Amino acid sequence: MKGESMEYTMTNWERETIIIFNEAEPTADIVTFNKSMIRKLSALCESRPNDASESKTEAQGCRSFTVPKKWIKVNAGMNLSEGQVKALRGRANVFKQGKGRAGTV
Repeated sequence: MKGESMEYTMTNWERETIIIFNEAEPTADIVTFNKSMIRKLSALCESRPNDASESKTEAQGCRSFTVPKKWIKVNAGMNLSEGQVKALRGRANVFKQGKGRAGTV
């Protein structure tokens, strides 16, 4: 069909975040579609231009950044027992109930 452009919409499976680094260089390249990560990395590029930079903006919202390799971390989160999880849920419920009543007379 002449004159019509068919734009392809990527699926969530195709919208990846890729972090690439090697042992020789002090920087890592991050290629991502993740909007939250793009906001954080863009802010870091603005606040720390000597450390981080945006290298490319691609189609469909993909952005590429270069950051110091030492910024790359893996965080497994807390390993809580069932008792600790129950205690935290109980405290959260108490907080929610108290917050729901705030400001009522």
